Amino acid sequence: MAFLVLGGFLLCGCWDQQEITELAAVTGLGLDPGSRPNTIRMSVQISPPSPAGAAGGVGGSRLRTITVEAASLGEAMVLLQSRTRREPFLQHLGYVVFGEELAKTGIAGVIAGLQGSATVRGSVSVFVAAGTAAEVLQAHSGIGHTPGQDVVDLLGNMSNAPVGRSVNLNDVINTLTVHGNELAIPILELTPLRLEAGDEKPEVGVGIDDEPYQEVLVARTALFSRDKWVQDLDPYLTQVFINLVGATKSGTRTIPNPVDPAGKVVVEYESFSTSYKATINDSRIVEVQLQVKIKTRILEIHGTYDLRTLGFDPINSALSQGLASHIEELVVILKEHQSDALGLGQMISRTRPKDWSKLESDWNELFTRTDIKVSVSAQVMATNVINKYFEIKR
Repeated sequence: MAFLVLGGFLLCGCWDQQEITELAAVTGLGLDPGSRPNTIRMSVQISPPSPAGAAGGVGGSRLRTITVEAASLGEAMVLLQSRTRREPFLQHLGYVVFGEELAKTGIAGVIAGLQGSATVRGSVSVFVAAGTAAEVLQAHSGIGHTPGQDVVDLLGNMSNAPVGRSVNLNDVINTLTVHGNELAIPILELTPLRLEAGDEKPEVGVGIDDEPYQEVLVARTALFSRDKWVQDLDPYLTQVFINLVGATKSGTRTIPNPVDPAGKVVVEYESFSTSYKATINDSRIVEVQLQVKIKTRILEIHGTYDLRTLGFDPINSALSQGLASHIEELVVILKEHQSDALGLGQMISRTRPKDWSKLESDWNELFTRTDIKVSVSAQVMATNVINKYFEIKR
């Protein structure tokens, strides 16, 4: 009985605890090719413990960026401990950035390394960098946030506006495992931040300590063919793509004024729905009917346009034609690079699994020969434009 009582104290002891002050909390991870063949350069943002013992400094001065080079991710993590003097802790990891050169040569190898780390969550967001991932992690925004917080803010914007599509590690793994869909990952860019605060140096665009400020932004999308970055979508086609895949229902669109060539009309989406219908013949020729229905409200009218006499029909027609033209332009780019980022193959696999079994092995090549017919139906529901001001009388 005495042995059992003493043993109870040992079972509930804290001999295996890990103090947060003994761990190096990694908040951001960047991957680039190494200086030697078949090596990688891993950059990490680490938030050191505060003097009081709490983890994760808030200010930019408490954020460290450390870079190591190794033959694999596992080896890089070991080498990282020689720089941090603490064990890397990846459960607080917020995002992963692939450098441009690595993304264009293939990310499958490093994805395997991330899968092998049990502490990396599948919900971690993934980006590619216009340049190197190390530059993104080392950038100082100069607007009161660390670069890591800047990226978190951008992720929040993606759910409210068609500026990018949120992609996580699970999405990448699932897409590379099966055919029928391709990756489309947001591109992080850096731009010099021109300061205007009185206590800085706006004339040269640097801070008090002559540190250049770089603002992190996302304005484009990288199209992938399997694990390789093959093409960019500009901001206009990015918005079209984001709406087509249903990542957000919001957005605006600017079209020429139907009755005044010098003017324009701006509309805001109230709803944006996309439907696909595929037909497949015995020769494995696929035809897809892509139908888009949008409901909008008018935000701005530049130039002459009398809503009372002309109504909404000319705007509906111009909006339908303009959007259909941009969708067709996007489809041409996707087919040219064998990048089924719209997920047409995935749609066929869900709705017609028997037919998909005959297409899957050659889908990349078959997708380029798929006949995609675009149909757009636009309807203006209301207007925020004041049609006629009331006359104010004395």
